[in-house]
Amino acid sequence: MGKIGNKINDLPEGAPVRALKQYFGFEEFRPGQQEVVEAVLRGGPVVAVMPTGAGKSLCYQLPAVISEKTVLVVSPLISLMKDQVDALVARNIPATYINSQLNSHERHVRLENAKEGKYRLIYVAPERFRHDNFVENLKRVPLGGMAIDEAHCISQWGHDFRPDYLKLSEVISKLAIPQVCATTATATPEVLDDISRALALENPQVFVYGFRRRNLVLRVIPIVRMRDKVDHVVDLAQHVAGSGIVYAATRKHVEEIACALLARGLTCDNYHAGMDESDRDKAQDRFMNGDSRIMVATNAFGMGIDKHDVRFVVHYDLPGSVEAYYQEAGRAGRDGALSECVILFSYADVKIHEFFISRFGVDNPDADPRQVEIRRHLEKTKLKRMVRYCYAEGCRHVEILGYFGDKERAEVPCSVCDNCQAEMKATMPRWARARVNTEPVARTKRRETSTKLPVRVQDRQRSGSELDHEQTITLQKILSAVARSRGRLNTKDLIALMCGVSQNLPIDLQNSRSFGVMSGAPPQNLQNVLLELTEQGVLYRSARDCLELTHLGVAVMRGEKRLGLTNPDLLIHRVGSGELSQTKDGGELGVQDAMLLDLLKKTRIEAAKEDGVPAFVVAHNSLLVRLAQIKPVSPEQLLAVKGIGPVLARRYGNRFIETIRDFLHSQGNDREGIS
Repeated sequence: MGKIGNKINDLPEGAPVRALKQYFGFEEFRPGQQEVVEAVLRGGPVVAVMPTGAGKSLCYQLPAVISEKTVLVVSPLISLMKDQVDALVARNIPATYINSQLNSHERHVRLENAKEGKYRLIYVAPERFRHDNFVENLKRVPLGGMAIDEAHCISQWGHDFRPDYLKLSEVISKLAIPQVCATTATATPEVLDDISRALALENPQVFVYGFRRRNLVLRVIPIVRMRDKVDHVVDLAQHVAGSGIVYAATRKHVEEIACALLARGLTCDNYHAGMDESDRDKAQDRFMNGDSRIMVATNAFGMGIDKHDVRFVVHYDLPGSVEAYYQEAGRAGRDGALSECVILFSYADVKIHEFFISRFGVDNPDADPRQVEIRRHLEKTKLKRMVRYCYAEGCRHVEILGYFGDKERAEVPCSVCDNCQAEMKATMPRWARARVNTEPVARTKRRETSTKLPVRVQDRQRSGSELDHEQTITLQKILSAVARSRGRLNTKDLIALMCGVSQNLPIDLQNSRSFGVMSGAPPQNLQNVLLELTEQGVLYRSARDCLELTHLGVAVMRGEKRLGLTNPDLLIHRVGSGELSQTKDGGELGVQDAMLLDLLKKTRIEAAKEDGVPAFVVAHNSLLVRLAQIKPVSPEQLLAVKGIGPVLARRYGNRFIETIRDFLHSQGNDREGIS
């Protein structure tokens, strides 16, 4: 057996499925995988286009195992080669990598082992082929085929063009490679033509599968004011559980966004090419391990990243192409769970990419002017397609399928993207609605500017259900509290004011009529009301994250204008009713208990950071809820709480007790046992 091709003719029926289970532990193939695997085993060139998370690598790894011949894998991801090889070795598949991170002796040893046929897969970077000696050594390796990962890098139409890929055709010829499988996550018909032509593939079998990712909710949110972008990211992070990635076009934007999110209390890291490699690696590790929830990055982050619980991907700036967008968006929901993919679209972002395009070739005096102009034209064409996607009124998944040429139910709407939801007259999540262009009363006269939203987006804006008399009075009380705060309080402190919790409030507000005006109301209800009022332009969030009334807010407070809310029942309130908020763990927390729970969570985070462990190792949420309810203030009381053992009490008990004591003291509640 000199090559992979024709091996399938010698295999018993069902052999690929059995090998799949034996080496990878899967009972069945994902859509499209089996067809590609069998095509590779039959021989002849194969091009497979599957989106991120569809399992492209298995399409050449499994044939290598079945054929018992060595497959040379060309990949640009040097930093991830070791992880990929380690994963194969763990599955009892002999594999190795040869790259610049190894010393010359180690590279020599691995090449000698390869000549003896000891590996099924050998990973190399395209830059290796610059060395003629390396190619000469490969001639003595019993190669059964070559797999070219990220094959779009060979095409000038591709969004990640790399000139070293252009040498692969010559290498294939020199090494007499009997079978070639090129894979990519993102390739248009133009890119596919380029791949076949540049690799000199004769009549390749082309497979395009899996671009309909049914669990991805595709949205485009029109942005009028650039400062609203951070608010959208914060609101999304507060309403969608799980980790997320925020992509920005420039390093400056990445750092500004990360600082803004940290200031809002969200754990995040940033990642871009201007950072030291060690800092990038640390940031990536923290994100992958769950120590930071959000990664803010340029497109330098993400290739080869396999994190299954990413629940949202936000493009803070417009992506430069549909290919780049869908590859980055595809990093969400890799476990199949519903996930949000959001573009915060302002046409002003187009200028950023036009500047990038204008810079092509400027720093390379030897560049061919004709090739530079061709490249600029290609990039402008792709940018226009990206803008067209943002303005599309039909199903966004159908747009994606058409762009990549995936024929799988290409005309059937997805029913989950923003346009399909609007067509079905479904209510948009509050965080996903375009914000109204309003200014706070304390600022200069409000500018009368048009929102210039696409018609379909304007149709989606809903004023909500009309309020009855009691609900209107309650709303006016809430707005009066905001007015009395004079822009000094954030959402959490406003809720404390209205619920009558005195912690850290100015004396004048503690003595005001707004103090305790919503006593007994669930804090979560008040938070949701304040959030919707901000989105409707009734309230304005300042740079310090404090809330103020807008002109519209003043009019509503005075009864001059009426307002609707998505859920008016949130305003049903009876003073002293003793309503309790419900925790995720099923426990009931009153207003003060909820405040204490927040402080206990902060204490847990501090302890976890000091010990270098995940927060849940210190204490689970359910335990913190019990501590907030019981409020132990001595070691004896602490040990009586369910879930507190001697080890936890010895290591972290004093921290929690001190937090509880400080909180009770701030509330004027000195309990017995406090020294």
